[in-house]
Amino acid sequence: MRPTARSLALRLAAASVAALSLIVALEVWMRARDARAVPALAAPRPRAVPTPFAQPRAADLGVDASEVCLCASLAHVPAAAQPVLQVLADGAVVLRRPAPLPSSPRRAAVATAALLLPAGALADLTPRQRGAVLDQLGALLAARPVAAGRVRLCGIAGDAKAVRRLLEWVR
Repeated sequence: MRPTARSLALRLAAASVAALSLIVALEVWMRARDARAVPALAAPRPRAVPTPFAQPRAADLGVDASEVCLCASLAHVPAAAQPVLQVLADGAVVLRRPAPLPSSPRRAAVATAALLLPAGALADLTPRQRGAVLDQLGALLAARPVAAGRVRLCGIAGDAKAVRRLLEWVR
């Protein structure tokens, strides 16, 4: 049996009507499903409480300092110190003077690095500030355990015992 042009046109029209009705039915069903889901999405969600010390580890500047000076102000920073980092009152750390450019893929050895503290004494640091100081000391000093002679106080109130207690926490 040979299909005629008229029967072919009728079959195409019937298939088009069936496809169009299926698309409309799917659209109606999806809109109804989405309308039921909106109240569930609009309900208030409990906010996650951030952990107080969930800060990323200190950025590795690629240096190994022979000595780190903990300074109270820029006036106490040695002139040859590179890099110079500052711990702000909220525990954030900013770079004040960059490290020298590396000449090889290894960590560059620098004589002195400086870390500006937001408090005038080691005992006055808040836990967040102390954590930032420890992270920076860990990034600047490669050897573990850190010898107390590698950290010098410049304008910061404290003694050798306070420095040793601080260095016990360096990871």
